[in-house]
Amino acid sequence: MTDTPIKVRRARPDDAGAIGNFLSKATRGRVVVPYDDVVERLGSKAYFLATTDEIVALAGWRAENLVGRVDDLVIYPGSLRPTVGRALFEQVEKEARKLECEVLLLYIPVNAAQAAVVFYQSLGYQRRLLDDMPGPWRQAIEEFPGETHFVMAKQLRELITKPI
Repeated sequence: MTDTPIKVRRARPDDAGAIGNFLSKATRGRVVVPYDDVVERLGSKAYFLATTDEIVALAGWRAENLVGRVDDLVIYPGSLRPTVGRALFEQVEKEARKLECEVLLLYIPVNAAQAAVVFYQSLGYQRRLLDDMPGPWRQAIEEFPGETHFVMAKQLRELITKPI
């Protein structure tokens, strides 16, 4: 990484080509996302990009029923996780709090590196049993395919137990 400062910002449609190139580079060509598919994904949820001289991380997330969900997350190279990853998560959490989310859920591939899981734990995310979670959190988890991912959660504020 250069000494260029980390910048975190919302992704824009004109970032689609750079995002596709970043994903291909980060996965050593295993994931190739056509330009039109990137543009479509940008329209389906919010994305943040972390950049130095180029894109070094992205997070795709959405909020519904006071539950924020990060289901697209790539930091490359992994050695940037402590700095770039932290900056990226700070921005996602800031936006989730603005939307009054109670929790932010991370969907982690079951084959994720242990170092990544330790990093998420350092940010306050924990694996929790489905039965120990409030209804809306459980529903958000059940909507995501569980065989290939597990969930880590970070509570952002007190639960709302009465209708607003």
